[in-house]
Amino acid sequence: MSHATERLGACHAGTNLEQAVSHGPADHVVDRAAVALILALAFGAYANALRNPWHLDDNVVILRDRRVHRADAWSIVSQEYWPGGGFGNRVYRPLTTLTLAANWALSREPWTFRLVNLLLHAGAGLALYALVRRLTDRPPVALAAALLYVVHPIHTTPMNQVVDRADIGAAACVLTALWLMQPRRAGECVGVVRGVSAAAVFAAGLLFKENAVVLPLLALGCDAWRWRASRLSGARPAPLRNAAVQRAAGAAWARRALRVYVPQTVVLAGYLCLRVAVLGVVARSAGDINPLDNVIANPAGVGAQGDAWLMRWGTPVALLSLAARLLAWPVRLSWDYSYAAVTPVVSWHDPGLSGGLLVLGLIVVSAVIAWRRASVVFVGGALMVGAYSVVSNTVFLIGAAFAERYLMLPCAGFCLCVAALVLGGASRSRAHTAARVAVVIVLLAAGASRSIIRNLDFSTPGRLELADVASQPHSSRLWKAAAAAALNAGDNATAFERAQHALSIFDRNPEAWRILGLAAMRLNQLDPSLEALLKSVEYGGGHDETLHVAIGQALRMKGDYRAAIEWLEAHAPLDRNAATVRNNLAWYLLTADPPELRDPGRACRHAAEAVEIEPAAADLLDTYLAALHAAGRGAEAAAVLERRLPRIEGAAAREALLRKWDRAAD
Repeated sequence: MSHATERLGACHAGTNLEQAVSHGPADHVVDRAAVALILALAFGAYANALRNPWHLDDNVVILRDRRVHRADAWSIVSQEYWPGGGFGNRVYRPLTTLTLAANWALSREPWTFRLVNLLLHAGAGLALYALVRRLTDRPPVALAAALLYVVHPIHTTPMNQVVDRADIGAAACVLTALWLMQPRRAGECVGVVRGVSAAAVFAAGLLFKENAVVLPLLALGCDAWRWRASRLSGARPAPLRNAAVQRAAGAAWARRALRVYVPQTVVLAGYLCLRVAVLGVVARSAGDINPLDNVIANPAGVGAQGDAWLMRWGTPVALLSLAARLLAWPVRLSWDYSYAAVTPVVSWHDPGLSGGLLVLGLIVVSAVIAWRRASVVFVGGALMVGAYSVVSNTVFLIGAAFAERYLMLPCAGFCLCVAALVLGGASRSRAHTAARVAVVIVLLAAGASRSIIRNLDFSTPGRLELADVASQPHSSRLWKAAAAAALNAGDNATAFERAQHALSIFDRNPEAWRILGLAAMRLNQLDPSLEALLKSVEYGGGHDETLHVAIGQALRMKGDYRAAIEWLEAHAPLDRNAATVRNNLAWYLLTADPPELRDPGRACRHAAEAVEIEPAAADLLDTYLAALHAAGRGAEAAAVLERRLPRIEGAAAREALLRKWDRAAD
């Protein structure tokens, strides 16, 4: 056997011999033009999202997470993702939070955060182009797939809700790692540096979001396709039964496993150990998941009755049809798919179940055909199905039954399938080629237009909630969000009505009870307000600091200072970051009626704790200074003012504090 034949036999496991070829100067020009076009369309479709305000979970994970404000890296790495406790925890995404903290240190304008998201999204598109380019050496297919991906409207929620950077970052890392794992040219095996680099990017993806765990499975899918393509290409040497060739092929697989899969295994094992060390578990149990978010985890929690097996396993199949519809026809979009926008499957005659089984059948048939023909559609399907499998509530339970952000990575596979089907095969004529290109252009125009229009829904919280309620009118959470938008706009009566509607769908929605209580408080209905706020605690909303603050305010407004003080004192030790609870508690201890409830000493202690938690807040320092003066510790108050004043945010706030307490000292 010749040296060249031995080389081919040894390396075929790591490369597609027919398609992975060296690139010349003309190819580099093509690649540079493709990069420019991908960036242009990504920014064209999503630039109008940059100016939108904070939305949804941004208000908790960014605006209320003090680890982000302080850039407290150790706390971010050693604690779970969500600030506070309750439903929504058992999540570990330190790299997402670290990037948010870096953003906060540089700028606090929402557009600067979204710019990072947009750059990550464009990076994912570039990685998809590079991956397909290296797999197929077909720039038109690679470019079409990447362009369809970067303009797809399914990304509008992740691009507008900043904290969904977790999904964008994980997708970008997985696609980049897959690209790094492909050989540069024919006859070349992946080097150690590229294998280790892919593992490092894999680690970053896991730390962005846990669904990056699917990377090894997707890598196996790519390798399987490359093996199949090399079998059909005729590039393998004829005497394959020769023992020497077989040994060489085995050695090539062993080398690839050592350079690619072993580093990934080490990274995955390390990540799982870190996750268990921080969270105590690898994955959530059904008891950790709010039934409002995920009816698959606990359908009885929303009152569903039926065959337990069908509800558990039939519901994910039904949601498969929803995922397919949104990828193929992203018209009716929504940021929420909780109960009762998603309901459990309780009958074999459920139309959603029938649709899901049909989609499943089409996937199987398409995979068989693509495998037999060694079509790159097989890679797209593997990427789409493999990536969706880990968020489908089949392999393990996750926090929500469904979300559009879950399709961030599967969308890459879908777009590759579309590009391959439209542009695949030899063109019979120029007219035929022009028709194919025209189809791609129409799809790009339609996708970009829908993305731009959808971004406008995020221009204000009120507009977003009304648009999504129209799309999913049976969602309790969306009606709650619409109530919150009305409350923030000062329309208390509308907020009250919408919260009641949310509770008519699911009467154990803690957030809806909280909004109802706040609206009733503003309408001066104190007894109904207190009753609603306590219902929120009863149904699992007790991790929300604002809820306890509101209960204290309601009790104070009723004149029951004793109960307000007792309530806040009971809650303060349970949340070490509850600065507002401690501040209000200190103020009630200074102003309580009857006067015998006043205790400046205890007020000083609680106010000092609040200032330690939020040293930049002028109102908290003001309360602390008032407590020190009430306790007869004026000299200490002056020293505290001098020491802490430079840390207060805003020149106007600093000047106001200085004038006020200078006069008090005089």
